[in-house]
Amino acid sequence: MAPYLSAVGGWKQRKHLAQLRLGSHWLGVETGRCSGVPHAQRLCQRCDSGEVDDEDHMVFRCPALNAQRLQHAHVFSPWPDSLRTFMARDPTAVAAFVHSCYEASKALN
Repeated sequence: MAPYLSAVGGWKQRKHLAQLRLGSHWLGVETGRCSGVPHAQRLCQRCDSGEVDDEDHMVFRCPALNAQRLQHAHVFSPWPDSLRTFMARDPTAVAAFVHSCYEASKALN
């Protein structure tokens, strides 16, 4: 198991973090690819921003996930300058945030 995964205790959190890191996840950018939707049309269904539902949008900009960002504010302090910087933070905290985003996304569908 990768070191970043062995630091994460819960299997669901470990699963969702691994999916996000591998690009095999629930976001529209991936599900749309699998169903042949053009990239520009893989829009976020959680919000009405008109943005493509990709990892960067989910982590930093989706207004529907503001509560998750507030709940996990410690992983955003100081504000990361990139997705790479964010993913390099404490894997347990990142996994908890990613899992909460997954749960919120499923609750909206």
